[in-house]
Amino acid sequence: MPLLPALLAVLAAAPAYAGDPTPPTVRWTRARVLTVEVEPADGDHLSADLGLKAVLDDGDGYLVEWNEPAVASDGPTTLQLPLVRTRTSTGWALAVSGGVCNDDESICLPFHAEFDIGRRGPRKGLAAATAGRPAKGTVTPPTGPVLPPSPPRPTGGEGAGLTWHLSTRPGDLDRAWTLARKTDKPLLVDVFATWCPPCDRLRDEFLEDPARASLLARFVLVKIDADHPSSFELKDRYAVGGYPTVLVVQPDGTLTDRLVGYAGPAATAVRLQAALRAADTQALRAAAKEPGESGDTATVELARRLVVETDDAAWAVLTGRFGDLAAAFAGDWDALQVALSALPDEGVDVGPLAAAALAAAPTPGAAASVGWSMGARLGDGKATWTADWTARVDAAVGAAGGVEATPGRGDEQLLGSVPDLPTAALEDLADALYYRGLAGGEGAFAQAALLLGAAAIRETDGEALKNVDGRGWVVLPEGLSDPVLRAQEGRVHDLLSALRKAELPAVAPPIYEAMLRLHGEAFTWPYRYAGHLRDTEQWAAAEAQARVAVEFGYGDNRLRAAGRLAEILLAQERAEEARAVLTEALSAPAPTLEGVRTHRYRAALQTQLDALAAG
Repeated sequence: MPLLPALLAVLAAAPAYAGDPTPPTVRWTRARVLTVEVEPADGDHLSADLGLKAVLDDGDGYLVEWNEPAVASDGPTTLQLPLVRTRTSTGWALAVSGGVCNDDESICLPFHAEFDIGRRGPRKGLAAATAGRPAKGTVTPPTGPVLPPSPPRPTGGEGAGLTWHLSTRPGDLDRAWTLARKTDKPLLVDVFATWCPPCDRLRDEFLEDPARASLLARFVLVKIDADHPSSFELKDRYAVGGYPTVLVVQPDGTLTDRLVGYAGPAATAVRLQAALRAADTQALRAAAKEPGESGDTATVELARRLVVETDDAAWAVLTGRFGDLAAAFAGDWDALQVALSALPDEGVDVGPLAAAALAAAPTPGAAASVGWSMGARLGDGKATWTADWTARVDAAVGAAGGVEATPGRGDEQLLGSVPDLPTAALEDLADALYYRGLAGGEGAFAQAALLLGAAAIRETDGEALKNVDGRGWVVLPEGLSDPVLRAQEGRVHDLLSALRKAELPAVAPPIYEAMLRLHGEAFTWPYRYAGHLRDTEQWAAAEAQARVAVEFGYGDNRLRAAGRLAEILLAQERAEEARAVLTEALSAPAPTLEGVRTHRYRAALQTQLDALAAG
């Protein structure tokens, strides 16, 4: 559930180029075997889908190739390779390659490292990995029969399927260029890797979403498998390194736009809409009316483009040239999200634009997220604004037949019935009710929790909800079986947040205990459970879970866990132990990159430490 009021800014204000992951550090130790340790930088992790590949060559006819799919989900992965010694060999050449992703999985990069190990040289060493694949001449094209072209995969959208041209299908790229020149359509080129999670999200949430078909149909669509030799020429031509990369290319080969990483469906849609309009910006400026006048097509298009394509300074132009900003975005939900996220703190009347977004919001959950996040900007008008969007949520709940949510068994259960709606509709209604709870809706948090539980159960097993008079009967936590908890981790996070807001803490512990059991040694669930136990003042248990989170955390997560452990120790009046925890956490090297979240977490720990010193 998007619980943060700043959801729209998070969705749409992502930069055009996501921060690249850092190539990992590769260390080696030579003994009877060669031990190779590949360690990602803080904030990154190795790609489990790509794994690691090592090639060890003694230059005298002995070659060891090692594929390691079982990379660590956090921290380093270690390989051990046999060292073959002959009388004539003087050493070994080692090549290591793999993939590394940001922890938020917005972008992934391949990497490789190549270095020589002397037979009589040092027994330890360090290699610098670089982004990208080894030289393309070292890659052998696959052999075997050529598969016949497969039929286009229909993706819906206004009754028409979409045809994707594949780099791995012989002749498809030539056909794509020919079609682009014939139809005068730009090419949309999706450069993906099969081991890249954000590439999968881009495909599932956007490129194969039927709701985006009408937009995508305005392009000639091309998919480039970044690991296949057929990709090399195009990647070199357009300097593609990180994945996913979406290129917008004109029929003559001119690059119009480049989207690196995946910033979410709304931001992606607006960037592509802007790319379609980018060719005639100057003509629009000439055709638009003078400042103070508005309403013609050219002025509307110019207003939209200025928000999408330029920085906050565009608002000064807009407020002079286009009096009613809302009309420039009328009915376009995606563009309105981006416009709202870009609003400067002063100088713009937010009311009409926010009202247009509320009217265009396609679902109650979307309307509630706009209503809550924009309410703080409306000053004296907040009360009227809140009444408008909460009325829409209440009407949606009523139209669905209501949601009955009642505590049971000494507040250790939450039970009730939910409407017979598709899973996506249940989850959207849960979003709406969560925001309704933030606005003071009595019982809304409990209703949201019940809906999320029902969505998780139904998504895992559509027949699992008991049907009583045409409604689904839910009992939490009993209804959350191990298969549900294992498969629906994201919804379980949101469910527990709603339970916390509903002030039903006794329902949560069995769920936390099950998640700890099912998901093994990890950071997330001990960290969350420690927070729950802290809030309910179960200090010894909270400390134990926080220490587990510190042990299994890495990078930024270790900093967060250290801060939580220090809070719990301070609540028990153990200031010296808290000081030691904070000092140890801050002893880790700070990243050299600016703008990464690590600096924020380190500053929070330093604030805690300074408060201890002052107190």
